[in-house]
Amino acid sequence: MTRIFVRDYETSGVPIFSAVPSEDPRQPHIIEAGLALYDLESRERLMAWHGFVRPDGLEAMPPEAYGLHGITLEQAMTGIPRRLFVRILHSFSAAADYRVAHPKSFEDRMERITIKRCHADNPGDGLDAYADEYKARDSRCTQSRSTPLVNAQRKADGGKAKTASLQEAYEFIVGRPMPTPHHRAWSDMLNTADLWFALEDLQNGAMPPPDETGIGRSYGDHGKARPAAATAAPVDRPATLAERFGAKPRSILDVDLED
Repeated sequence: MTRIFVRDYETSGVPIFSAVPSEDPRQPHIIEAGLALYDLESRERLMAWHGFVRPDGLEAMPPEAYGLHGITLEQAMTGIPRRLFVRILHSFSAAADYRVAHPKSFEDRMERITIKRCHADNPGDGLDAYADEYKARDSRCTQSRSTPLVNAQRKADGGKAKTASLQEAYEFIVGRPMPTPHHRAWSDMLNTADLWFALEDLQNGAMPPPDETGIGRSYGDHGKARPAAATAAPVDRPATLAERFGAKPRSILDVDLED
C-alpha cells in the first residue's frame, strides 16, 4: 500500500522564501488546514483533519489575505495551538510514503515556518532538527506535473506558457469545473487529491491518450468519440472525493497524537 499525505493551507500571507529565516516574525501564519491521508491504489481516505490553527502573534489579518479566503482573525484565533498542529502534521507525515500539494513549495515552506516558530517559542524542544528531517522527506507537486500539460494546450491555442493554478490544472486534467469554494483549505485539499489521482491515472494509462490536438482532458473526455488513430475504450469516471466523502470532513480529531 502506498500512502499519500495531501494538504492545503490558508494563510495570513505569502511566505518569504530567501530574505528572512523561517522563524522570523514577518513570516505569515497558517490559519486553516485541510489534511488527509489516502491509500493511493484504492483512493480510500484513511484519516483526515480540518480546522483553524491559532496564529499567536498575528495582530491583524492582512486585507489581501482576507480577500482571498474570507477568514477573520477572530475566527482564526478559535483554532488549535500551533504546537498541537505540528503534532498532527507529524502524525500524517509519519504515516505517508510522500506528501502532495499544489504547489508544494508553498505548503512545504509554511510547514517549515510553523515548525521553526514552535521551536523559537521553546528552544531545546528538538523541533529545530525535526524541521530539517521533515524537509528532507519526499514531497511532490501537482503544479509541476500538470503545468506542462496545460501549457501544451495554451500554446496550441496561441497563448503564452505560465504556471498552472489549481483551478486551471484541475479543469484541464480532471476535465470539469472545479468544485467550490476556492481558497478554503478543505475543498482545495480535496481538489488537489483529485488532481493527483487523475495525473496518476493518466501516467498509468487508465485514461484516454491525448487526441491529435494535444488535448488530454482525462475524466471529462471519457466516452467521447475520437479519431480512429486515437480511439480509446471509455473509462468510467471515479467519483470525486467531494462526492465520496461530502463537502466537509467529520468534526473529530481522527489522528493519533501520542508522542
